[in-house]
Amino acid sequence: MLPRETNSTSFSSRQLRRARPCCTPRTRPTDQVAQFRERCCSQEASLRATHRGSHDSISRDSCRRLGMKQALVVARKDLLVEFRARLLLVRVIPFALLVLVLFAVALDSEPLILRAASGLVWLTMLFSTLLLVQRTYDVETQDAALEVLLTSAVEPVNVFFGKLFAAFVQLLVLSVLLVFGAIVLYGATVSGSNVVLLVTIVVSAAWGLASVGTLYGAVVANMNGRDSLLALLALPVLAPLLIGASRATEAAFGSQTIDTASGWAWVALLAVFAVVFSAAGAAAFGALME
Repeated sequence: MLPRETNSTSFSSRQLRRARPCCTPRTRPTDQVAQFRERCCSQEASLRATHRGSHDSISRDSCRRLGMKQALVVARKDLLVEFRARLLLVRVIPFALLVLVLFAVALDSEPLILRAASGLVWLTMLFSTLLLVQRTYDVETQDAALEVLLTSAVEPVNVFFGKLFAAFVQLLVLSVLLVFGAIVLYGATVSGSNVVLLVTIVVSAAWGLASVGTLYGAVVANMNGRDSLLALLALPVLAPLLIGASRATEAAFGSQTIDTASGWAWVALLAVFAVVFSAAGAAAFGALME
């Protein structure tokens, strides 16, 4: 008598159905970014099967939304850590304002201090950037937190832009405070036509400082003596930004040595600087962290 093949077939199919959950990974991502990426990948797979013709445009939009989501989550995490540690409020802002006050006392001559006001603002911003970047990567390297983040579902380029945006927000707040401090302490004035110029300078220079700081912070993150190495590597690179921001701010303060048109030319240099180092950081961040 022949064996019943139907029963064996049905039995094997039941076995497969029972064994199917064992094929799924044991550790499911609990992070919000990882869950979003899983949903995005499953949607992309279904769209690939059903909408073959429009798959390219749909996948590009999905990846773009995913990248923005990941970058915002990383930026939110960095800003939350900063809010709890209060480094900007407790250390950096008092340090920066104290430097402005000391320069105001040292340069007692009014014509001299008015001419040096713009340079003092951005020189203070430069040293404050180093403090912020060092603190950010000190937190990330503790308990290998940065390595865990990079081995998760978050892409390295999105980690870079998230950290860049978080640093930009902090530097933007600091630069606004320093500009107001220069107006109060040094007697600098900004006319109505130069307000837009000054706002553009602050935004572009803060983004440039954040991009260079985030990139070179990643370079020295796993090195011994990274506190001094960061200054040695970043300061020569930031020299063009310091010069451009100082000259453009001098024009915004209504200096007689430079006009508004020349100030906008320096702003263009700041914008190019920020774009170049943002692109370089996005391309090299993953390799630097390996």
